[in-house]
Amino acid sequence: MSWDQLVGFVQEAREIEQADRTGTPTSCPADYTALRQADGGELFCPWCGLRWPEDAPLWGEFPGAY
Repeated sequence: MSWDQLVGFVQEAREIEQADRTGTPTSCPADYTALRQADGGELFCPWCGLRWPEDAPLWGEFPGAY
């Protein structure tokens, strides 16, 4: 493995982290259920009722990762 490959891994990890920080979640952080879209365009968990972006602080630092 070369240094160039290692640098590439670090750069890829940074890109993935940035996408996770800025992305919209696709599943609930509490129970990992797929989110559904409400009439107003909000996303919500059908099981626990969490809403995105209304309950955004509950998703933590990496909302797109769930």
